[in-house]
Amino acid sequence: MVTRISRRLESSLDALVLAHLVSVALWGGVLAAEVVLELANRDDAVAMRVVVRTHHWIDVLVEVPVIAAVLAAYVGFAAFSALTRIAEKGCRWKFGRYYWGPG
Repeated sequence: MVTRISRRLESSLDALVLAHLVSVALWGGVLAAEVVLELANRDDAVAMRVVVRTHHWIDVLVEVPVIAAVLAAYVGFAAFSALTRIAEKGCRWKFGRYYWGPG
């Protein structure tokens, strides 16, 4: 049975996919920056102390929120998948003025 999903829900899924891809790309960029920062200063002990502090603040201020965004997208995908499976079994759910399910 094919599930009918309103265009608004489809565009929400598209936005979720885009947010997930952007956050994963940003996470990869943060990791690459950390690697470059550590490799560039690995021979100087004084510079390494600065790198360690900088790495810590990058983790706290940038990496943790980006990882939270990635995980939030996974939760959104799981919810979308669960609702789609429920709707395929013939149930019809109402969210405000929108319906999710067959018919």
